[in-house]
Amino acid sequence: MARIYKRGKIYYVDYRVDGKRIRKRVGSNKKLAEAVLKDIEVRIFKGELRPPKPRKQIEEFITEFLNSYEATTKPRTYTRYRAVMDHFRKFLQGQSNLVSLIQITPHNIEKYKLERLQCVTHNTANFELGVLRTFFNQAKEFGFIKDNPVKNVKKIRTSRKPPRFFSKEELKAIFDHCDDFERALYSTLLYTGIRRGELQFLEWHDINLEEGVIKIQVKDYWEPKSRVSREIPVHENLIRILKEHKKRYGENRWVFSKPNGDQLDHLWRRFQGILKRAEINNATVHTFRHTFASHLVMAGVDLPTVQKFLGHSDIATTMIYAHLAPDHLMNSISKLQL
Repeated sequence: MARIYKRGKIYYVDYRVDGKRIRKRVGSNKKLAEAVLKDIEVRIFKGELRPPKPRKQIEEFITEFLNSYEATTKPRTYTRYRAVMDHFRKFLQGQSNLVSLIQITPHNIEKYKLERLQCVTHNTANFELGVLRTFFNQAKEFGFIKDNPVKNVKKIRTSRKPPRFFSKEELKAIFDHCDDFERALYSTLLYTGIRRGELQFLEWHDINLEEGVIKIQVKDYWEPKSRVSREIPVHENLIRILKEHKKRYGENRWVFSKPNGDQLDHLWRRFQGILKRAEINNATVHTFRHTFASHLVMAGVDLPTVQKFLGHSDIATTMIYAHLAPDHLMNSISKLQL
């Protein structure tokens, strides 16, 4: 079952597990080799030993990793992950000695981080570290490595800027340059705070104008970022706007669609022209979401409620708006009586 043999001055233990032959170098001490042999024999008898897994090639596992994410994530997410792994592949091309997953060390990851910082922002570098952490976590779960080499690599400290939101004057300028369709489109973003993708996949059966509720719900072909359905109460101004919009486009499947009825796309391209005509800078379609949340907080709405409206899975994400409500927070703390 197991035996000791000597080659030169070094003792080895030779044994088999599940038909696979394993040879282990012990050293020049015969008594130590005999002790190792007895330990191995006991562990074989108890069924505690398993044959070691073959070393997984980095390139092979990158392909497997990306294939799994392509099948389980949104196309946009997969595209970002693939871009990160392409950058990592390019880095590995200059490290010819790194072939298998087990060879990657924290030092290699730190070197990759510093190399990427030469051409990307701190936030982008941190995102890439996050993808690599996920990559190596999966390799660890599959038993290809013992430790995640990204685990102890520190992220780059970044300063988080306050969210940009539209003022009432900017909103007036934007809507002054919108046609009826665009007014309904951007009013929906403004009064609900939904994401761009949620707007594109919004169907008429998701909206109950009589009860004043919009449902952002998981569908067979699509799901929101949080993967959790939620309901958003509809402001009376938006109810009026959507009722008029439905008279013209209610026969379409999508609430907002192309003239031929197909799903709407290129929201940013459309919005760029409006911003240019309104002479507004430093804004995107996502700024409507920040505006919705910011004005709610400034009006005194508590952060957990805003979190539910936005569909944030973690209230820490919603806390970026906390600074907008100093008076509200002070009023809340004043209610504490001890």
